[in-house]
Amino acid sequence: MVHFIDWFPKRDALIKDAEMRVAAAQGNTVVWRVPTKNSAEAIRELIDSEQIRGLIVEYCPMPNEEGR
Repeated sequence: MVHFIDWFPKRDALIKDAEMRVAAAQGNTVVWRVPTKNSAEAIRELIDSEQIRGLIVEYCPMPNEEGR
């Protein structure tokens, strides 16, 4: 399990953004796609600890840039 760093300077802004997006979704599920596994796990843990419901955090790696 990855722990979200309590002193991370954007922690409160991330919580506020999550709460605002969930409220704006009016009962629809909000999905955040995050490109790194550790970040996705940490954000999930933070969202759970703040008891924010209606938001799913997905790990979604960036497509391989080879061949482009």
